[in-house]
Amino acid sequence: EFKNNVTANREITIIDENGNRIGDNDIIKTNMKLKVGDSLEFSLVVIGDINEDGKITVTDLAQLKFHYVEKIILQGNNLKAGDVNGDGRITLTDIAQIKLIIVDLIQLR
Repeated sequence: EFKNNVTANREITIIDENGNRIGDNDIIKTNMKLKVGDSLEFSLVVIGDINEDGKITVTDLAQLKFHYVEKIILQGNNLKAGDVNGDGRITLTDIAQIKLIIVDLIQLR
């Protein structure tokens, strides 16, 4: 579904952390790579997927809470994945939105 929403004049592939090409029905996870042709490569961020398993779970919520209280510090794409509302900061709003996603009261678009 993701690849159907990306337009490029070269082949598009998604690569996992081990360099393996993922299939069309596999789950995309934070920090996978999107390759376009032979020369372009982009890191992927799945909003809410802080622990890079492709799902939004209580583990992601726990990591976000630990970051908020400065017990762990999220960095890079994992920090971007935790910024659910896209305001550039990790706040109580992001934590609340992750909770609502987990209990299926809201969905990301």
